[in-house]
Amino acid sequence: MKEIKIKEAYGEHWDKVKSYVCLEDGWCSDKWPFMDPSSSCPVISGIEKDSEYKRADDGERMVDYFTWRPTSLQGIEDNNGWLHIESEKDLPKEDCSCVVIFDNGEIDVQRFFVNYKDFANTPYKYITHYQVVKLPQPPIY
Repeated sequence: MKEIKIKEAYGEHWDKVKSYVCLEDGWCSDKWPFMDPSSSCPVISGIEKDSEYKRADDGERMVDYFTWRPTSLQGIEDNNGWLHIESEKDLPKEDCSCVVIFDNGEIDVQRFFVNYKDFANTPYKYITHYQVVKLPQPPIY
């Protein structure tokens, strides 16, 4: 799923940049992973982008390299905090309150109870993503 979103973000330019793009986070880098210095990731105009210089060890020395990605990929590293449910093993491991997204796109706050034994026959089967709600600490006074 992540790779598909990265390819979509680069759109029609994917074939030009695919050999330079990290499929974990979508960054297009001059030296990914430490390619020939004469090789450079093409910077595409018409795509809103984030860019930065990074420093890495190429085994002989520290190397500065330019990297960029479409801004639409911000947050892809952790899916903007959303946990994707593909199977029962992806569900919370303890009772909690969660912000959930249903398969119809509706967002709601639900209480999740781990004692439901038959996942396929519960309302949870319609939930595609969730974020655990972190409750604040109780007041001191």
